[in-house]
Amino acid sequence: MKHVLMLSPFHPFPPTTGGERRIYHLAKHLSRLHRVSLICPQPANRPHPAGTNILSGDLIQVPERHKLEKFFNVAMLRAAVKFARGQRVDKVFVEYTWPGFTAIALRRVTGIPFVIDAHNIEHQRFRDLGRASWPLIRWYEKFSCRQAEHVYCVSQEDRNGLARLGISPEKTSLLPNGFDAGDFFPSRQVRLRTRQALEVQEDTPLVLYFGSMDYPPNQEAAQILAKEIRPRVLRHRPEAQFVIAGRHASTDLAREGMRTVGFVERIQDTINAADVMACPLVRGGGTRLKILESIACGTPVVSTTVGAAGLDVSLCTPHLTIADDWDTFAQKLIQRLSDPVAVPVSLQFAERYSWENIAKHVEI
Repeated sequence: MKHVLMLSPFHPFPPTTGGERRIYHLAKHLSRLHRVSLICPQPANRPHPAGTNILSGDLIQVPERHKLEKFFNVAMLRAAVKFARGQRVDKVFVEYTWPGFTAIALRRVTGIPFVIDAHNIEHQRFRDLGRASWPLIRWYEKFSCRQAEHVYCVSQEDRNGLARLGISPEKTSLLPNGFDAGDFFPSRQVRLRTRQALEVQEDTPLVLYFGSMDYPPNQEAAQILAKEIRPRVLRHRPEAQFVIAGRHASTDLAREGMRTVGFVERIQDTINAADVMACPLVRGGGTRLKILESIACGTPVVSTTVGAAGLDVSLCTPHLTIADDWDTFAQKLIQRLSDPVAVPVSLQFAERYSWENIAKHVEI
């Protein structure tokens, strides 16, 4: 059994974003294969984190002061050096590229090699969001990935993006996003219980979108759902309800007729309650855990091409439908609402996208 030290720029206990869920589930399932310790910032609003028992090693929390510490966190470096000098660490596993400088400095002091788990091509994401800092992010990303022993990417598109940065394909490999089969599965009992809690009748069509609403692409997708897609659906299914789950949902969505439920700790219950998950994303990088988790629960998904980027659509059939204009998108939702039957996922889908199997492809 090897000892892996994970460096994360975000606190994943409990996970509240897609990136945090990836960190959480990789740590959980790698812990079944190796000893896994994690160093991350400690947010002021989560002094006593839940779910840390998934780790087979130690959790070390360091002060979180300002955003620039994503690039180089002195407290994280000191904690990592002290930890590595006190016991054997075989590999450092860097989540996102942000702790790249910290991992480089740690290697210089201790000699421990590091790999990067690249959740996105960050400079492309910053450029798409109109951030003026994207050229600096591009340089930082390129430098960090070149220094790493290996880089894991969530999709072939991201591997291609790193190749355009000059990172050799031999140095990169796919490590897709996934779902936890122990948490995400179809459940009639959960569906009925959650609908009762939401005060939604069993025969009422329910459309769900979920994600952190402080992330601009999610905000934009929710607005599109409210202003473009919902009115089209209501012309044919006036009784349909639309639910937005995720932290920091705008009150504007409620004025548009959407129902917002805020952060949901067990999103799998809300997915089971829904008849279809809509994913009208037009921007963003990486791959969508929300799509994989919905499919795992037997809930069909209607998505844009951008929303489904990086996924093997053939493995997601018949659960995933792609539509890129809002008339077609609404029509596909209506079709799905007309046949709200949970369909079990294929064995091939489960083998490709379960976190248990994904963790086995991490070489330590």
